Amino acid sequence: MIRFVRSIPLFPLLVLAAVPLRAQTTVAGYGTTVRALPAGTATFAAWPNAVAWFDGTAVVFQENGQPPRSLLQFATPRFGSFLVPLDADRLLFAESSFDEVWLVPVAAGAQPQLLAHVHFAYDAAPLGSGRAIVSAKTGGFGAGANDLVALDLASGTTTAIGLVAGASGPVAIAHNGDLLYATAPNTFPPPLGTVELLRWSATQWAQALAGGPLLARGNAQLLAAGLDSAGDLALDDDDDVLFVDYLNGRVAECSDLHAGPGAPSTLVDYALASVTPAALTFVAGAAAPAPLLQFEPFAQPGAGALLVLETDFVGVSQLRSIDARAATLASVPGGVVPAGPFAIQLQSGPAVGVALFALGTVRTGVPVPVQFPGIEQVVGWDAGLFFPELTSVQFLGPLGDAAWQLVNPGFAPGLQVHVQVLFANATATQIGTTAALTIQLGP
Repeated sequence: MIRFVRSIPLFPLLVLAAVPLRAQTTVAGYGTTVRALPAGTATFAAWPNAVAWFDGTAVVFQENGQPPRSLLQFATPRFGSFLVPLDADRLLFAESSFDEVWLVPVAAGAQPQLLAHVHFAYDAAPLGSGRAIVSAKTGGFGAGANDLVALDLASGTTTAIGLVAGASGPVAIAHNGDLLYATAPNTFPPPLGTVELLRWSATQWAQALAGGPLLARGNAQLLAAGLDSAGDLALDDDDDVLFVDYLNGRVAECSDLHAGPGAPSTLVDYALASVTPAALTFVAGAAAPAPLLQFEPFAQPGAGALLVLETDFVGVSQLRSIDARAATLASVPGGVVPAGPFAIQLQSGPAVGVALFALGTVRTGVPVPVQFPGIEQVVGWDAGLFFPELTSVQFLGPLGDAAWQLVNPGFAPGLQVHVQVLFANATATQIGTTAALTIQLGP
């Protein structure tokens, strides 16, 4: 895999007309699947090959293709706070009925350990290999500020490392070790536009852990302001921040936390749904030839998935998996194309937009990462098709489809030609490419 990113002009993409997209639950370029969970499930954890949940009385673990099994069982119902994977082998579970925090191994027959008592624990994230950061209202509901506490996973010792005004907010750790926190006003529902997304560097929280200055609003970097709510946080593989905006009934995204403050966009809209998002987590995909396998619209398969716990708070709990879905390319007719007219058809692109079809006689099978100015997505383009013999610009229909009409002259039977398509939505804010398609011409 080539490890560099090229920047080229948007050339034909600049001719796009500003046509609004159709309303939908999930934005174009993603697909979803849903699995049922027991009624009352309020928190969950996930790995690439397994999922765990707390249904009010038990922490349950299920590997793909295997029956579920209980890891931790309580005699009476409890209010679950969080369930966080620490690594491939352990979970951190907290409940606020008795303020218990448990270390729960997932191996069959292994015994869970009551690790600590943390008053009103709300959320947690792994903090290196031996600690977790816990967001908790340790002073009770009447306290004016929320605590950030480092929990030692071996001894259960807690160390205060931060104090932020307001109610408890969610936490997450970026790939570079930075700590993210979404504030929450003490009033509920929060006044519109009062929630902030903050960041402290790995150096800052390490210094606080060593007895240095506590993490606070005054020494945090502001990543996003004016949010209405943020009930849970997750980061995808290129550090886009995904969060539950429960006040507006949506899962929203702040693209690229390293780019500085920015306005969030809606990824999943629950305005007309019978359920609402309650919690989320991002599960990485296959070993990625970065930066090609990203959780971005129309990305190629293997880019990971966002899992969202949905509930109606009565009898329905379910887990929605959201993954990028690539557009597809096919010749019509298929197989060896006989002499005469044929078409190259694009399907599952953005609804209304433009597509650049490129045809050449060289295909390397090596996708080169390409970065367009002002667009976050990195797309892959076959190295052999940077200088194609034929190109055509086609406008996409309302179903994200387009066709390029061609003619096989019939004088070069056995010749293989290769086609790839670059496309963008109507506002040139979402782009994508298909995999290269090889077509054999017949007599």
